[in-house]
Amino acid sequence: MAAAAALGIDRLLADPERWLSGDRVALLANQASLTSGHRPTASALKAELGARLVALFTPEHGASGFEDDATDVPDGFDPRTGLPLHSLYGPRRRPDAAMLRELDAVVVDLRDVGVRCYTYAASVALLLESAREAGTEVIVCDRPSLLPPRIDGPMLEPDCRSFLAYLDVPFQHGLTLGELMRFHSGHMGAAPLRVVEVEGWRRGDADRAGFVPPSPGLPSPAAVALYPGLVALEGTGLSEGRGTPLPFQLVGGPDVDGDALAHELNTRGLRGVWARPLRFRPDSGKLTGRRCEGVQLHPTDLAALRPLEVGAAALGALHSAGTAPTRCPGRTTPMPASPGTSRSRGGWWTRCWATPASARWWRGRSRSATRPPGGRRGTRRSWRRPHRRCCTTRRRPGRPRAGRGPDRVEARPRTPDRARRTVHARTSAVSRRRRPRARSAAAPSRGGSRPPRAR
Repeated sequence: MAAAAALGIDRLLADPERWLSGDRVALLANQASLTSGHRPTASALKAELGARLVALFTPEHGASGFEDDATDVPDGFDPRTGLPLHSLYGPRRRPDAAMLRELDAVVVDLRDVGVRCYTYAASVALLLESAREAGTEVIVCDRPSLLPPRIDGPMLEPDCRSFLAYLDVPFQHGLTLGELMRFHSGHMGAAPLRVVEVEGWRRGDADRAGFVPPSPGLPSPAAVALYPGLVALEGTGLSEGRGTPLPFQLVGGPDVDGDALAHELNTRGLRGVWARPLRFRPDSGKLTGRRCEGVQLHPTDLAALRPLEVGAAALGALHSAGTAPTRCPGRTTPMPASPGTSRSRGGWWTRCWATPASARWWRGRSRSATRPPGGRRGTRRSWRRPHRRCCTTRRRPGRPRAGRGPDRVEARPRTPDRARRTVHARTSAVSRRRRPRARSAAAPSRGGSRPPRAR
């Protein structure tokens, strides 16, 4: 990032009167919310606004970030600022409209990962919906996402909407928090939303404030990079590394052959990562105290790494070896492949997630839909549904038609012979379109004489 770049919270603190109006302001933040000068956002905003800052909201893991995953966080008081803390992951997930009516604005400054099941974005979306009912303005201070701007994974199935899968975006959506809230606000209608964008930032640049763990389960950049692919293992009896010093960097279990799994992953040609066999014993979680064997994944190139490919390859290798359970202990039904999809694990997960979705999930959207990240003028056709004549996907017997979403039938590999047939078919279609119409016997030929045109 360029030296002159400024985060959204930096721009708001530099000119608060431009962005904030009213005498009662609240803040949604946590311990990872820092300015470019590494100052906590709550302390910096309290020093700038004084008595105008009247309350704090906290997402999952609380203001301190110490609370465990999926653990309710109670309300309380912040010892640093002396302000009341209202938890959005405990007695309530959606703030009451009556509570927001007492506020003039709510400032949001959170580090989002860029994955649909990460709950921070869902908390902000629910806050935005309640603020629309109450007429309270929401100001999102944007900052770069912790993951590269890549779109990957299945879209949300409406019947599977939950707090872990709330927004209508791909599993890895590639948007910043401000862009994501603009997208959500456009779908639900007019909302009192303002986004303080990052100034002097280009998509793909890192956060100027450096890496700060957004939650206890993501303590390092390696854990964040592999999180989209390994978070799906939480629904199985396998370990994804929780309860060890390497969460979301391990894949294993009590009955896994670590050497065989490492060999299988390293010979698959996965981009930007390599695996080494490892033995470990989790201190907490579903496999507490049990001796496990598996692999540790080492990212080597974050730009080339595709975590969904890695997760699909690991689960596919374990399914082939017969060592990957399809459900978490204590469950009576198989877990879905990812929050927001109804398909159970197994063949579909490894088949669909192993192929990068890219902008395919954005095809077929309405003309008013938000352009995908990185889109440029004149490229709208590239992310719309392709023409039927140009589609090389064939329908298999007993399978649904090709289309978008988890039921999409993958295209057959294009062999040289099949490529020649495809080119010939397209050339023939073009030739048919350009072929002149058959003239009647009374019509003069192109070289014959024609009557003069009336002037």
